[in-house]
Amino acid sequence: VQTCALPICSAERLLSTARGQLPMDFGGPAQTGADTATISAYVSGLIAAIGWWCFIDAAIYNSMDTTINSDACKGAPPKDLGFAMWLPGIGATLGIVMINCFNYSAYTNTGDGNAAACNNAWLFFSYLIMFGCIIASTWIMVEYWLASDSCTHWPGIAGVVQTVSLLLSGTVFFVGREAGGSRPSVGGTF
Repeated sequence: VQTCALPICSAERLLSTARGQLPMDFGGPAQTGADTATISAYVSGLIAAIGWWCFIDAAIYNSMDTTINSDACKGAPPKDLGFAMWLPGIGATLGIVMINCFNYSAYTNTGDGNAAACNNAWLFFSYLIMFGCIIASTWIMVEYWLASDSCTHWPGIAGVVQTVSLLLSGTVFFVGREAGGSRPSVGGTF
């Protein structure tokens, strides 16, 4: 260690410490980077945000004045984006929460068959809700937004993109959480 009374020496020492040239021990295990669970949490959050962003963009686009799209709409007012159109996205978000409440340690513990069966039923029902929301958003898109009297198709397409994104997000988070968490048995318990 170099000793110097000048302020320049202390600044150089701080810079070399920040670059990792001097060993620093804070008492915890050495971190070489983010683990799989952390990366999957960020990726799944990004996927879910993209899905909701598309749907909110479509809601705003649909509420714009039709004079912007006068050729496509021919002066017709935009269709109403009612509360029922939001339900598949809300249900898919609920499905993400349900998937992440799955207790993985009860799944791997085969000693109690009843707990494992209830846990598997919970996961199956969670995915059933997610796929039901994809079916509902596809139905809304085909019946309501792809009809001949519709000015735009984007809200219907965005609803399907949203629910598929939410399904992918929940699956990425679930698989990533169990594949590389820092704890051996993480699972959602309340």
